[in-house]
Amino acid sequence: MAGWLACMAVMVIAGRETTRALSVFQVMELRSLIGLAMLFPLIQANGGVLAMRTQHPWQHVGRNLRRFAIDG
Repeated sequence: MAGWLACMAVMVIAGRETTRALSVFQVMELRSLIGLAMLFPLIQANGGVLAMRTQHPWQHVGRNLRRFAIDG
């Protein structure tokens, strides 16, 4: 638990320092790309992208649009 807390503290500090050189949008884009690279092997091992199909795609679109509108 202490290790997790230390990792989270380092991540927060690194994120704060990164915004001095990059815009917040660039930091979020890098975070998303790194996360995708880390998750890609798991996605492929479990049936690929097609296994993540949904019956309600417009609900996901609406939920994301609402979240982006609120978070600005």
